[in-house]
Amino acid sequence: MVLGFRVDTGTGLRYRFVRADVEEGFRRAARDSTVNSLRRLKGATVLGFDSSHLLEDKELFKRTLVDAGLEDVARVMSQPAILPAASFRDFDQKLDFYAFVYLFQRGVWAAFVRQAFQVHISGIHKLIAVFRSQRLTKPSEDQRVLRFDERFDLSLDSRACYVVSERAFDDLFIDRVEWQKRVPAQVDALVERGLPFANADDFIAACQSNLNMMKKLKRIADSDYLDLITPAKIRKLQAEYGLIATLLQGNSLVFDPSDRWRLLKILDDDYLRSGLTDRRYETNSKVRVTETKASVDN
Repeated sequence: MVLGFRVDTGTGLRYRFVRADVEEGFRRAARDSTVNSLRRLKGATVLGFDSSHLLEDKELFKRTLVDAGLEDVARVMSQPAILPAASFRDFDQKLDFYAFVYLFQRGVWAAFVRQAFQVHISGIHKLIAVFRSQRLTKPSEDQRVLRFDERFDLSLDSRACYVVSERAFDDLFIDRVEWQKRVPAQVDALVERGLPFANADDFIAACQSNLNMMKKLKRIADSDYLDLITPAKIRKLQAEYGLIATLLQGNSLVFDPSDRWRLLKILDDDYLRSGLTDRRYETNSKVRVTETKASVDN
């Protein structure tokens, strides 16, 4: 096993890793737990990463290690034997995640990572026991009791990362401070592409307060269609979909804090018309907007 403890450096996201060698009984239990988790994912849909898509049950993202920012983590997982051995003093810190690491042959490995929420420190006045040498015995006063769930949040090998829980991935491996630093430049990029803001500071502050908004803004800033967006087209979309939010002040975009996602949804081209039914939708959610059969320019 590999245990990961977050280190507060003040300059970025970093982990301290230790290894925990395991006895045969635990090894078998961990293997069975992993197999059961994989069985529950049997038939799951593997998707390329899309920051605007919310994973549903039986869906997972496949990401390259570079794209996921997990190259250093993968290097650690590939050689757990060289890590320092864990001691009970390590658990004076908060454990952020653990990983069951399987080494199959030279260069072939897989790690199954789970965000850790609990490390229970056994108390001397509580009736807690561990089963050892065919009998129950009371733990020592300083013995830490780890609790494991029979599932995992992501897995990785030498080639890719598979994300089962995007929330856990974000909590563990997204440097929010670094993302926040990028937001002003991303908004400047929109302005340079002909999309000025009437209240850019409000928009920047709102995006910096929410990781999903920052993801969506990055997707927009990296897109290749911004030159096609004009104030006239936004006004037309507003009328066609019955959007009541104030979106424009003259030819400048207006961010409305009471409807914080609306502007991002528009810039991310989230409003579509079905060619089959002529109904209008917001993508992902399939929220029905209107049945108006207005003509749409090709």
